[in-house]
Amino acid sequence: MKRRDFLSRLTLALSLPSSLYICSASAQILRRPTPTSAASLTLLNNHIVLLEKACEAIIPQTETPGARAADAHGFIELLFRDWMLEEEQLDFVKGLDTLQANLQSTSGKTLANLEDSDMSSLMELEARVLIQPEHSIYQSFFKQLRAFTIIGYYTSEMGQKEELQVQYGAGQNTDIGPAMAQTYSA
Repeated sequence: MKRRDFLSRLTLALSLPSSLYICSASAQILRRPTPTSAASLTLLNNHIVLLEKACEAIIPQTETPGARAADAHGFIELLFRDWMLEEEQLDFVKGLDTLQANLQSTSGKTLANLEDSDMSSLMELEARVLIQPEHSIYQSFFKQLRAFTIIGYYTSEMGQKEELQVQYGAGQNTDIGPAMAQTYSA
């Protein structure tokens, strides 16, 4: 037997036990039950309304569209449904419930009766209260809500075009630079 044949057969013989182990591990993974979408949490209608109003309070409509027009709350719903683990979902729902309870006790109005201006002032009050160290769990929810709103807004088409004025392929339509470049006289 030639040395090359011997080494190839030896390699095959040595790899056989590890391949059996890999097949066994793969079979165990495939037999494990996968979590169904019904097992994960979903946001209730009052959570969605609160989320929409909170996002709009974080980035209100000015001369540019606000978070509601950019569907930032839809982005957060998507993250909640498809990205967050079940424990994170529970914490997020607890945070929404706490926010709703705080807003209703502070304003004396139900969520449906809160105007956007009321919501903005109440959210500012919430942000000032959260500086205190005893609110650490709720503080992390509030930071997460702000971050998700900002990310959802600025990654939306509206945030890219209206607020950031991003130009993809800038400079392609003029010989002097970006499409919004000022015209210079020679």
